[in-house]
Amino acid sequence: RRSVYLEILNSPFQVRRLQQTVKLHLEDIRTIFDLLDLDGAGTVDFEEFCESLDWISKPVTGRRLLKVDLGVKLVSSKVQQGVVDAKKDFQSFCRRFDRQQKVLMARFDEYQSFDLGGPSLGYRARFRSRSLSNISRASSTWSNISRASSTWSSESSTALGRPAGRGRRDRSMDCSERSMDSLGLLSRNTSEESFPLRKEVEVE
Repeated sequence: RRSVYLEILNSPFQVRRLQQTVKLHLEDIRTIFDLLDLDGAGTVDFEEFCESLDWISKPVTGRRLLKVDLGVKLVSSKVQQGVVDAKKDFQSFCRRFDRQQKVLMARFDEYQSFDLGGPSLGYRARFRSRSLSNISRASSTWSNISRASSTWSSESSTALGRPAGRGRRDRSMDCSERSMDSLGLLSRNTSEESFPLRKEVEVE
């Protein structure tokens, strides 16, 4: 039995005796049982033992060497084919990985330029940038209008309690219009020309 044979090999004394007889390494001695166990049942009966001895006792001929050489070539060809298949699979995996990496890096660059306002802005980013500039100009315009209206109110309230005449109101409105015109919002910020990307964004 295999268990008894391996138990014998666990004894250093028995291993030394076997090595003095067969002149082999311990790993090679372990494989002797597998060579004798022809059916792989884990036991070596008398017929298997005699057949193995008969095979050992046969003379080495050229035909036997050719059979051994053919068997080695068949095994090596199978191993080589397995290596070739593994190489093809690995190369295919590398190509898929490279394509996925390029796609991910392109998306990362796109998102980075969208968030940071880089040179390669898309339609949405440019529309957002234009909208923010329009909002800032509009807020500054309304702040100028509020300052002008507060100035007009203070002037009208201090003019001996009398309401301001038409000339003062016209002058205040002219001041507001000049402020809006200086920022470019009176004539064109309320038209579609100031938002040229709105239609492109909607189409996108």
